Amino acid sequence: MQYAVIDIGSNSVRCVVFTYDAQYHRLKKIENLREYPQLLHYVNNQNELSDKGIHVLSEALLTFKKVIDMHEVTNIFCVATAALRAATNQVQIIETISAKTGITIQIISPEMEAYYGLMAVRFEEPTLKDAVLIDMGGGSTEVSLMKDQKITDMKSFPYGVVNLTDTYFTTKQDDVDYAADCLKHQLFQWRLEVPFVLDTKLPLVLIGGSARNCAKLFRFINQQKYVSKRVHMLTQRDMHQVYRFAIQAKKIDFMKVPRFTIERHRTIKSSAVVFRMLSKFVDAPVIFVCNHGVREGVIYDYLQKNDLL
Repeated sequence: MQYAVIDIGSNSVRCVVFTYDAQYHRLKKIENLREYPQLLHYVNNQNELSDKGIHVLSEALLTFKKVIDMHEVTNIFCVATAALRAATNQVQIIETISAKTGITIQIISPEMEAYYGLMAVRFEEPTLKDAVLIDMGGGSTEVSLMKDQKITDMKSFPYGVVNLTDTYFTTKQDDVDYAADCLKHQLFQWRLEVPFVLDTKLPLVLIGGSARNCAKLFRFINQQKYVSKRVHMLTQRDMHQVYRFAIQAKKIDFMKVPRFTIERHRTIKSSAVVFRMLSKFVDAPVIFVCNHGVREGVIYDYLQKNDLL
């Protein structure tokens, strides 16, 4: 059986076609498509996604739909997070996209987004019982406390790599160290909103594309080979190393990093600052960079609810 998941984020729109191996309880990617419309930039002062933004999104989804139809996939899931969650014209967006593409968008809450992240972690790291989960997207960041593989507390911040980068790391900002310090100062204020993770000394699990690209930077810095199926583990010292590289590097430096998503060369700076500071706030003994995320979580949730696992 094949499944397609479309994930509409504030920074990127992704489509992955999976098959599920019931014998080994493993998802396998058949197609992995990506567009970078940065929908957050099409949201106006009334928090409406503009007509141009809706058009850009529909064009991306039509491209995905051709691939999905080629594989004759009937189980299609399309979820949207922060960019559409905050939009005041959600009904218009959903109806227009459905009429143009035949795809029905489900706008998920921060709690559901955190839950799908939890499902991904549970199946990728089944022995990990307690941890702090950080899912950083383009327009929001979910901070969750996992106890006995269940979320006991969570907080969603309406800040992700796109709007943090636009605020602190503008193209006119030459002093990146000063920009990073300004973001750190803000994070010290925001940490008071997540007292349930402070100094817990629990493992920290990073979810999302920015986290995976930070792992790629670490491998590049330390001349390690890429291993696609391995959950990468870092220490706080390692994360500081990634942070320093991300802050100081230029676009040409990122182009040398194998498998690095070059479209993220600007936003990686803000995510590196956030991950570095959160690892300190938690006082994490180890940092896991999860290969799975919301897309895999959607499938695992469906399989579990239908007794297919």
